[in-house]
Formats: sequence, structure tokens, C-alpha cells
Amino acid sequence: MQGTPGSVICMSAATQSLLFEGEPLNAKGKKASVTTVPTVEGFPLTRGKKGELVTRVQSSLTVLGYYSGKVDGVYGASSVTAVKKFQQKNGLTATGTADAAVQSLLFGGSPLSASATATPKPTATPVPDVIGWTEGKPAAQEAEYPFETVTLDSVNLRKKASVTSARLATLPKGASVTVSALQGDFALITYQTKKKTYTGYVMSQYVDIPAIYLGGKELPEDADAQKKYVGLSAGASGDAVTALQNALRELGFYTAVSTGYYDDATTLAVKAMQRKNDILQTGNASAELQKLIFEGKPLNMKGAKTDVKELPPYDGVSMRQGDTGYQVAELQEALTTLGFYEGVLSGVYDAATAAAVKASAGATEYVKIARVVNISSALNQLKAAGLWIAGADMSGETMRKTAMKGPLAIVIGNEGEGLSKLVRENCDFLVSIPMQGHIDSLNAGVAAAILMFEKKRQDAE
Repeated sequence: MQGTPGSVICMSAATQSLLFEGEPLNAKGKKASVTTVPTVEGFPLTRGKKGELVTRVQSSLTVLGYYSGKVDGVYGASSVTAVKKFQQKNGLTATGTADAAVQSLLFGGSPLSASATATPKPTATPVPDVIGWTEGKPAAQEAEYPFETVTLDSVNLRKKASVTSARLATLPKGASVTVSALQGDFALITYQTKKKTYTGYVMSQYVDIPAIYLGGKELPEDADAQKKYVGLSAGASGDAVTALQNALRELGFYTAVSTGYYDDATTLAVKAMQRKNDILQTGNASAELQKLIFEGKPLNMKGAKTDVKELPPYDGVSMRQGDTGYQVAELQEALTTLGFYEGVLSGVYDAATAAAVKASAGATEYVKIARVVNISSALNQLKAAGLWIAGADMSGETMRKTAMKGPLAIVIGNEGEGLSKLVRENCDFLVSIPMQGHIDSLNAGVAAAILMFEKKRQDAE
């Protein structure tokens, strides 16, 4: 990356890959994950990422009516929700990740807007077949040696089956090897270069070993698990993958940064978890395996039964203090909207979140909360359903003089700026709360409570 005066300094593809997708060392020599994404179209955007590409996605989603938040270049919870709705409407799997398919449709295709007729949701792609295993039965009666395969990551070749044994060579990722035998956690392999042939031991977790050679039991088919979870394998992305990575980190099998992308590191972690729990080592996270991880008590890296704190990747799950997950972040966002929570949207159900839930008197447990990406579009849908729309605004008629009986939606604006011009125009009428003295405004939560009480009073007359 160095250059002479007047020259162009270039960054190689490998360096860019390390910078944006790996864990480069920072100025203090510690591994770090970069949240800023490159401007290259197709780079997958997941929660927490930021940059010009995020801004482009948010802008496009705003025009189409899916996103109503601030176009700030930060891929947060609102962006994830908007992308999910975009994917559902346009026939893509709703992962919340703005991947190459989403960006291609947004920037160069003919996507459906939020108000267009929805496309039926596609059938989920099943987890691929396991090498050496067919419909729950071994593809061969016995494991046959030797066999050809490749390394899944760079790995040290050692003289003996021990991590303290002398290193003979370091094999690169994707190296072709011949496996002669398996010995505990090691594989006896032969590796040939142009100049030399090496024979020694490598840790088997870094070699693509067909399942038939590894042993372990298959988890029985579970209809309940298949209703709640979608099988995950290499190439998958989204909140479900992030949840899996976080859970595997809790168990001690995953040490990389949670990217929301099912990469080689995730495959290795799943295999390590399967090996520790005497499960067929496929590297794929079936619905049954995910149920064991999130709802059971799998063995962690140290062999202890563990109840993970990461919530399973589906909506409607019960939460308790100490739990983590995107659902907690969405709960915190809802509590913030209702005026009960002022903390960071951390995704951790901590003491502050518990206090906010308690302060809401459990409102979040029984009040139906629907998050929308475009208020104006939502108002049009409510009108179509037969509701009148009342906007809270100081310029409106006072609530005692306004008829509020019957099906009615009340719109509360931003505490600082009130209703936007477009939302105000979409309201059927405006209503105000009579004020006295020097107080000329109320916070959004108080205003909503007063107007809802008045609406209830009128309905009872």
C-alpha cells in the first residue's frame, strides 16, 4: 500500500476483504470488526453496518414507501424491518439482510412498492444433503480409507497427533489432501506440493470430513421445530444466522464476530458443537439442532449443560432479564416509542429494560403494537378498513367539541415538530387538547392518554 510521490496507492482485494469482512488488527494490535461497509453494490448489509451503501438502500426504500426513518447511513432496527417488508412484498426470503438480491432489485430492477399487491412468500430452501449420508442412512456400509478432501481453513500439519508436536507445514485453506485415518481430534493426512510430499496430523475440524466418517447420532425429526425454525447452511444470512452465531459464542464454539452470514467459521462452530454433543457432524443447523441450542440444554465447549441467553430467531418469544437478541432490541424500541425507555437499543434485557417494562404496567405484554415503515400508507390502510383518522394538533378543534365515537385512529406527532405535513393532510380532521396558563404543549405519551380517555368517554355516552 506504499507509493512514491505522485503515484496511486492501491489496496489489494485481499486487503479489502480483510478490512471489511475479517478481523484486522487495530492500531493497538487487537482484532477489531469494521462496521463501515464498502460502496460496492451487493455487499451484504446487516444490523450495525454503516456507510454510503446503507444510505442508498435507505433512500430507495423511502421512495418505495417501506422506510420512514432518518436516512442516516446506519443499518439499525428500522432498516432491518423495512428490508424484511420489502423482501416479503417482492417474493424474497424475509431475512432483514440487504444482500445482493435486495440491492439488485432496488437499484436496477422493478420492485413493488409498499402499497402494491404482495407476491406470495416463496418456499424456504431446505438444508442440503449431507455428504456420506442419505435420508438418515449411511451412503456406504463402512467408511473407506483413504479418501480425498480439502481443508476448510488454514491449519498446521504436525508430526504427531498433538497440538504441541513439531509443525511440519502450514496448509492453506482449500488445500487438497488425502485422509488415511482419523485419530481422536486429528486426521492423518498426506499433502503434496510441487517440491515435497508431507504426511502428518491435522485437527480434523479444519478438514472437510464426510459425515459417515465422523459418527454421531441424527436428531429425530421434530414437527414443532420445523414450524418454528428454518434450516440454515453455508451461504444463509439474516437475523437467524446472527442468533445462531451469538448462541454458539455463548457455548464457546464460535469466537468470530457475529456477521449474520453463514460462513466457514460458522460451519466449523456448528461442527464443533455437534461433535461435543455426539450429533452427526454436518456443519448444517437443522431446525432440530436449533431447537436443541435455543430451547434445550446442549453441552458447551467444556462439556457442561448450558441454557443459552440468546433468544430463538422467531417473534412472539417470552423474554426475561438476562436474555439477548433482536427481539429485545425491538422491545426496547417499542418502549422508547411509548415513552418508557430512554436507554440504548442494546438488544440486552437488562435492569433498565425490566424497569421500563414494569413502568409500562405490562402494557407491552397485552397492548398490540404494530410497527410500520410508512405512516401515510398505514393511514390509508386504516381508512380502507373503515376507520376515521384524527390527528393531534394544536390548530384543531378541542376534543370536547369533536365527535370521536366509533372506529377511530388517533395520530400523535413528534414532540418537537408535531405532525408532518403529509401525515396532517392524510388525517380526516384535527383535534386538540385545551390548555391553560403558560403550558402550551404536552409530551406525546400524556397527549395520547388524554385523547384516548376522551374517546373512551364519548363511546360510553
